[in-house]
Amino acid sequence: MYAFCCNCLALSSKENRILQEDYVVRRKWSHGLQSKCNVFHSTIPRTSAESANDIQWRRKKTLSAQPFLIFLMVINCSMSNIDFTRMEYSVQLTFRQFWRDPRLAYEKMYYGQKVPKFLIITQKDLIWTPDTFFMNEKQAHRHAIDKLNLMIRIHSDGTVMYSERLSLTLSCAMYLQRYPMDVQTCALLLASYAFTTDDIVYQWKQDIPIELHPMLNTSLPNFSLDPPETTICTSRTTTGEYSCLQTVFRLKRMFRSVCRAYMAFM
Repeated sequence: MYAFCCNCLALSSKENRILQEDYVVRRKWSHGLQSKCNVFHSTIPRTSAESANDIQWRRKKTLSAQPFLIFLMVINCSMSNIDFTRMEYSVQLTFRQFWRDPRLAYEKMYYGQKVPKFLIITQKDLIWTPDTFFMNEKQAHRHAIDKLNLMIRIHSDGTVMYSERLSLTLSCAMYLQRYPMDVQTCALLLASYAFTTDDIVYQWKQDIPIELHPMLNTSLPNFSLDPPETTICTSRTTTGEYSCLQTVFRLKRMFRSVCRAYMAFM
């Protein structure tokens, strides 16, 4: 009898802890919508490992029976360290992903009141996010001075904009047979790591898929950069078929930079 009561007390304590932690998370998430946050409650994973794994396992079915459309946009801020020895180049960019999750729509929660245009959160673990990765990435890091450069904007219809600032070192096969009149073609490849085309399909954002920073050319003193080209591709592996996107940067070497280098030794 004593053991049975102890088990009951332990279970009650665990339930209270979960409820308290869920309440704190929901208050941070709703930004003043505490009284109307039932719609968000089902989208925030529980704190217990069992509940989190259960939600993760069923998440694709709760989203849609059709492949989830993810629209991508890249703002290229700088390009540097074009290394012909290591066959790599470095970029600093703002990476944005757009999708619509009906579970996050909050239009009907206000009952005739003014609906906020969007909500902003900075904790990506509160909602589902794509597992997009850079296929030709060698090194990468997120910027976090003085806070993580990450923004998630959720609109009233459930449309999500996920934006983060990244620095990447990417592999690029370079050919120097025509040096110093060479043109190098370097790609930026993106795909889903775990979800196949049955689950996720990527598309470039139609209006501005790739945006180049106005001062980008100043980071490339020896090259001129042509307008980037974007394509849609498919990656096939032994585990399935994955949707992917590609953008190509064409770097033309500026002959006058080579002349200056030779003249310096004359």
